[in-house]
Amino acid sequence: MNKISRFLVCATSSFATERANETIEPLRCWSTELLQGIGSCVGLANRAPVIEGYQGGTSLSCEGEVLFTHAEGLRDVEKNLEANTDTAYLLASLTKAFVAALCGLFVAAGILDWDAPISDYIPIQWEIDPDGGRRITLRDVLTHSTGRAHLDLTWLGVESETIVEKSDLLHVIGHLPLKHDLRAGFQYNNYMYALAGKIIEGACRRIEKGEKRTWAEHLRERIFQPLEMQRTATYRGDLSTSNLAEGHVVLDDRSLRTIPPTDMSDRTAVGGAGSVWSTVPDMLKWAKALLDGIEAIGTERQTLLKEVETLFSPKIAVEQSMHENSYAMGWIRALLPSKGLGFISHNGLQRDHNSYRGMANSYGLGDAPDWTAHIIAEALFDLQPKRDYVSLASARAEFQYHFHASLTHQYNLHRTPNTPQAPVQDFLGVFRNDGLLMTLDITHDTEELSESSLKLLINHRPKQHHRLHHYHFDMLGFLPPTREEAQLREYIDWCKWEQFVLRFQRDAAGNVESLLWRL
Repeated sequence: MNKISRFLVCATSSFATERANETIEPLRCWSTELLQGIGSCVGLANRAPVIEGYQGGTSLSCEGEVLFTHAEGLRDVEKNLEANTDTAYLLASLTKAFVAALCGLFVAAGILDWDAPISDYIPIQWEIDPDGGRRITLRDVLTHSTGRAHLDLTWLGVESETIVEKSDLLHVIGHLPLKHDLRAGFQYNNYMYALAGKIIEGACRRIEKGEKRTWAEHLRERIFQPLEMQRTATYRGDLSTSNLAEGHVVLDDRSLRTIPPTDMSDRTAVGGAGSVWSTVPDMLKWAKALLDGIEAIGTERQTLLKEVETLFSPKIAVEQSMHENSYAMGWIRALLPSKGLGFISHNGLQRDHNSYRGMANSYGLGDAPDWTAHIIAEALFDLQPKRDYVSLASARAEFQYHFHASLTHQYNLHRTPNTPQAPVQDFLGVFRNDGLLMTLDITHDTEELSESSLKLLINHRPKQHHRLHHYHFDMLGFLPPTREEAQLREYIDWCKWEQFVLRFQRDAAGNVESLLWRL
């Protein structure tokens, strides 16, 4: 009998492989090659200052039995506080799987419909492509198929500060430009999972007048509490102890520096995309619930999670590939080896009930939980050829370490030197995008006007300041001069040189009237 082995990876992800005419003995694999792979991974993590700056927690289970838990490194570098298996980590985009599962519960209860227009639940006005907007469904929202550009820089500023108000969320989403036509292509979009939270709230209020619970309260009542996930929350302040993983970055000398907590919670605008905190033991409970739901597909057995087949089945290709690389609802599906983070695929017969969870409080100079998942998969399924993960991680670390230098090279490569510079006062003023609700305030901070005195302030928020300089022609730039500054100020999702350039436009009289900023 051919056997498909399902394996949950990266804190609720999984993949499948088939070995013809052979039955895999999972517990044998767990206890030999797999545990050797775990040792290799721990050895890699122990080289954190050199390779990755990795601190984190790991667990393994098979058929509901916990086989291995491990905590590596520090939860707070500056205070020298060690991590343990009860340390809570911000799960970031793994939150999407919880939100999608919550939607599944409401679909099963008849409160939501995968294919009804979302305007049935919330009063959103689509100013861009209104005809397409009126056809957007919950299925489109959860599968990143709306075609709307993600534009993370409109809500996430430097120092991980949310820069859009929660009350303005629907207005901003209604003005997002198109990257693709509706359902014509995959466009990952954090805004859509924030929108899913609004849809949940709107649907519940439509059914029961006076209903005021938030999506996060529904998530707690319908998933966290039934699964007894007592150290899982959508707001850092709701966690019962101080055993929390603080974020950190790798400095130029390869030392680690703690950074302030990410401004992401159910209190912020885009919390539905990435605000869940959890621990290794709680994620074991979540993994078991997911696998129970998968096992129940096609049977009459009742499980906590509903609509599981819809949640996990492929919906849209993430990229062109000979192998599966698709998106479901809150999940990426892929066949290993894959460059994707997190995997799920369950084709054919399911027999094994295996899971791995890996969490970390920094990408450091690479993604250690992802390397861990590949090591475990290679051991469990005896994948060939074997790969040298220390070398791979080292190469990735060097790429990450030199990324700012590469970005600076591109920035300077596109710059025309020695172009005339217009008077500084030409650029002073307040520039506003009423659709995306972004305000760019260009001022000077010295009595004497000069190029070096110009500064940019975004959305009137003190943390969102940038020093401007003449780039060329009527353009000003603000690329951080050093890698360390970029690290400490957390320029997340700033990966293209154009994002650091403002292009000013003049009217017929030669006066600056607007600017263009490629987000």
